[in-house]
Amino acid sequence: MKTKLILLLFILSISTACSGTPDNNQMQTKSGLVPDSKMSSIAIPIREHGYSRLQDPEKVFEKTTYTLIRNIQELNGFLKIIEPQTAWNGDSKQLFSAALKNADINFESENIFIYYHNEGSGSVRVTLSDPVWENGNAVCNIKRKVPDMGTADMAYYAYAYKINKDIPEVIFVIDKKRYPLPNR
Repeated sequence: MKTKLILLLFILSISTACSGTPDNNQMQTKSGLVPDSKMSSIAIPIREHGYSRLQDPEKVFEKTTYTLIRNIQELNGFLKIIEPQTAWNGDSKQLFSAALKNADINFESENIFIYYHNEGSGSVRVTLSDPVWENGNAVCNIKRKVPDMGTADMAYYAYAYKINKDIPEVIFVIDKKRYPLPNR
């Protein structure tokens, strides 16, 4: 009995020692949810009419409209554009600006990534999934539930993230169509 126990402990110690840590190739294979240390949401108002003023009017219905802020100068310039705007609801503009200012961004290793999503009807229900890994990129799925009858009013959404600069792209998937956007 004692011999079997010693033999079992010996086998376990060998298998543990041989397992070691994954090599670099294994470390590069990412799957599952993107951790907050790589990409985390910034708490901004999700639906806001003022977001219409942050987009090129000719691209309002394109699914590739976003703002990438790579340093403090770009952040300050972006906030100055927002400051005089009047098309915002209630205190949403102040909440949006404060959230970006207080996001604790280390611009040496992180960007601010703001994705705009628009709907031709405010009655379309929109939900955003948590980002998942795909080939080193972050993938966010926007699900839409279109009712039988709409309200025909525009709805403007924005999703803001603190994102690590080593993520090359953020891919938004809407109605099974993919929209890869560079994080550079």
